[in-house]
Amino acid sequence: MLNMAVANAQLSVDVANEPAEIEAALEALFGVGVDIQNIQVHCGENGFGSFEASNFLVEQGVILATGPADNAELPNISESIGGPLNTGVGGFEPLDAIAAQAGVSLQDYCYIEFDITALGDQFEFNYIFASEEYPEYVCTGFNDLMGIFLTSENDETMCELFSLVPETDYPVMIGTINNGNSTGGANGCEGYPGLATPANSQYFIENYYGQTGSYQDFFTYDGLTTVLPAVAVVDPYETYHIKMGVADAGDAIFDSAIMVEHGSFYSDGFIVAVEVPEEDVTTNSEDVPEISSNHSATVVFDIGNHPPNGGEVKLIFEGSAINGTHFEYIDETMPLDPEKNNPFITVSPIEENVAGATLDLKITAVQLITPTNQFNINHSIDLIIKGDAVNTVDLSQSIIQLYPNPASDVLTVSLNETIDKAWHKIYNVKGQQVLSLKNDGDYSSINISHLNNGIYWYELVGENGVIERQKLLIINY
Repeated sequence: MLNMAVANAQLSVDVANEPAEIEAALEALFGVGVDIQNIQVHCGENGFGSFEASNFLVEQGVILATGPADNAELPNISESIGGPLNTGVGGFEPLDAIAAQAGVSLQDYCYIEFDITALGDQFEFNYIFASEEYPEYVCTGFNDLMGIFLTSENDETMCELFSLVPETDYPVMIGTINNGNSTGGANGCEGYPGLATPANSQYFIENYYGQTGSYQDFFTYDGLTTVLPAVAVVDPYETYHIKMGVADAGDAIFDSAIMVEHGSFYSDGFIVAVEVPEEDVTTNSEDVPEISSNHSATVVFDIGNHPPNGGEVKLIFEGSAINGTHFEYIDETMPLDPEKNNPFITVSPIEENVAGATLDLKITAVQLITPTNQFNINHSIDLIIKGDAVNTVDLSQSIIQLYPNPASDVLTVSLNETIDKAWHKIYNVKGQQVLSLKNDGDYSSINISHLNNGIYWYELVGENGVIERQKLLIINY
């Protein structure tokens, strides 16, 4: 199966050196439930970039390498792709500490750092570690290192490594994930806990030069890990700092890289649910709630961790059911309750506009915005609005005659009976009032030339509320 998969596979890397290029590449980091700010890149020329792939472990992401990042897209035609970046980049102290314990020196650093805030009590993302040091230099003085470290604004002593071999406390490096040393020259396994040959080979993929059935036709590194998770436990809405990078150990000859999957940053803590009495809703064969035209549905947004300083949720409405036309208008910005109750909206179909129709509606909470952060959410729920059968309306019973309808410049309203103290009001499909005029008798001409083309609602409003409501179509030719 692997041979078939890689037959049409490819990898493309775009190096990023200029600020605009770096900004475009870093968009690949943004995911759901996290806010990432203040990103800095510390790499030599061509050491950082973005990638796209097909029939590979991940489809998109960013790459950080100890040599030219676009070397990754080359076919594996050599056991020794690499070379120095001559960066002068340093200052990756947490990785230096691991190197010192492992008895190696580092160079060709390439790392990024940024602030991160999460909606939930943890966040995670996916990455791959790849290297040309495999398999000849496993457990030698050339065990290139990578690391992902978390620090806290509120705890200066905190520096947590969370790029760990799954189900261990060992950092991901060549000596902790491999399938052995091909030369038998492994003599450095005692330098650091977890180093072995082989070690945790279930997370390792051979891509050795000359090997068949691998990624060698489009991926230059001799070995790589499977897709690994980086999981950090945090306090919701607290800001942390991440340093993530890679460095050559011992020498600058053979390169290594980290590949971070596009959009994989994720923190849970937001759920959208529908709450309606059982007698008001049914579900179709796909378990989508169906609301009849004479009932309403309450959509609850379950925020597991409420922002301490308030905020708002941005909504979008999609489908054949139009906001303000087929159901009562709902504002697309939903303020969060200072008392931290879960916010909700009510979907109330407009009976006369959905009669005889079956309409679909998708409601998506797109973003949660606080005074200091902006989180992508993208949680949605699907509904069906099902109108009752169309009834024949006896217009002779109406006390209002609107004409012409469609109208353009002037709308004429004729009343079949005298009504004292009434107002003519017109609303757009968003429920916003666009005209209000006091009634001056049984016959009124209303200037509507300033209104845009579209569907509106006309209301005759008396002292005790709405007397009658009719749909109005305005077409300015």
